[in-house]
Amino acid sequence: MATHLIGEMTGTRNRSERIVRSRPRLVASALTAALFASLVVVGDQGARADHNTDIHSDNMSLVATLDTGHGGDLAFWGDTAVLSHGSADGDPGGRNDGFQLVDISDPTKPTNIGGVFECVKTGADVSVWRDLVFLSSSENVLTSDDCHGESLGDPEGFMGLQIVSIENPEAPERIASVNTCPDRRDPTRCSDSHTHTLVPDLEHRDPATGKRDPRLIVYVNRTNQAVVEVPLRNPVDARVINWVDFAPPSSGFAGACHDVSVFLPRNLAACAGEKSTQVQIWDISDPADPSLVSVTSNPEMDNVHGSTFSWDGNILVVADEALAGLASSGPCPGPATSSPIGALWFYDISDPAVPVLKNFYQLPQPVEAGGCTAHQFNVVPLRSGRDVLVAGWFLGGTTVVDFTDPDNPEQIAHYRAEPDDPERRSNPWSSYWYNGFVYANNTFDGDFTPKTERGFDVFAVDDPRLKDHIRLNRFNFGTQECLPPPHGAAHGNLTTCETDDGGGLLDAVRARGDES
Repeated sequence: MATHLIGEMTGTRNRSERIVRSRPRLVASALTAALFASLVVVGDQGARADHNTDIHSDNMSLVATLDTGHGGDLAFWGDTAVLSHGSADGDPGGRNDGFQLVDISDPTKPTNIGGVFECVKTGADVSVWRDLVFLSSSENVLTSDDCHGESLGDPEGFMGLQIVSIENPEAPERIASVNTCPDRRDPTRCSDSHTHTLVPDLEHRDPATGKRDPRLIVYVNRTNQAVVEVPLRNPVDARVINWVDFAPPSSGFAGACHDVSVFLPRNLAACAGEKSTQVQIWDISDPADPSLVSVTSNPEMDNVHGSTFSWDGNILVVADEALAGLASSGPCPGPATSSPIGALWFYDISDPAVPVLKNFYQLPQPVEAGGCTAHQFNVVPLRSGRDVLVAGWFLGGTTVVDFTDPDNPEQIAHYRAEPDDPERRSNPWSSYWYNGFVYANNTFDGDFTPKTERGFDVFAVDDPRLKDHIRLNRFNFGTQECLPPPHGAAHGNLTTCETDDGGGLLDAVRARGDES
């Protein structure tokens, strides 16, 4: 049966934002959490929290925590969250076991439902499409011992994209591996698959027969951009079909993207230049063969990391992952006007050929330890057309920002759990809004940030600006599809592109054995 993005109204009440400290606790419902937030003691923003206390605005509350080990990125399909275990760099005894599955049908009671896939060394960036999980394998060589004796077909080791079936969530099964570094002697044709981005191309037609042949295009990122085609009829036939390199001569651009984000209603993509200060904008009208639209550079940034779009497609938000700040023991800069390093930046791309810098957002509250910078984030889909994002900030915790006026972005909520407890403090690699709640996956990476064993957090945010959020049936970082009709009308004409997940089409194909 075809699955579509579905809208649903939810309501919240207004609370003014204040800094509060409260002992962490699990609560039975979002309503209880909101009540709890209203009862906690208000404190001075500049004072340090006591041991085992949380620092947060009074409109943001912790509703659940699940022990899932060290974390990385997150992806969602329906009521299932896919949690990357990220990289255990700097932790010789750490697990490198890919991902696990969590049931979030009741966000206040997340439950482990899936086994762990043990066939990856580092990276483990994840995305999901129906019963397929896509997993990046980067940096370290994989041997047959890492894959339960299965050979990956490359005697020099494997870097690339793994496709894993979660049809049986208790026993994930690798069904395909796409080597995106087939010849290490040719650096122009080698992507180490640090990250990847899904681009649904469900109206694609087989050039030989003219029949509909839905597929996913996957941009595999970092040392170079490999373009992988995954036929949804037969994903085991996934293969590299192109390479993308738009590095202008003498530009200082590394020729690769740390992350690529796509906004399908405008057929645009943004490439955050690996270890650079540059962002490229692409035209992806043909997603298998992008073309370059513009390149913009910002010398105020330390290390361009990732990006996303407002839901009208006119504002591009770019994250600066400040490697210098991550490696230092100094505090977060805070307040917002003190330093742009490690901030979020806003560009008007109404004309994508001429991006216009508007302003930056820095975490307003200071943080007492190092490892503090913008990281993974997304924009809340709202009927009102307001622009609000949620971002993970490592030891800075999770922040919620209204950037409807990109010249004056404003924090409206935030949460840091147990800042003085090295094992239990917030350290989110990724914090995302999904269907009325904020989900954070805390990292255990010892190279750049102090270690934590916090796991998976769920938060509720009580703010009137979020009361009219739109429910989605999936979320993958870097992939923005159409909002469901009629809700896209508030954001411009965003209702004309395909919102099916390919399921209805594939069911018809199986039933008839054909598709015109």
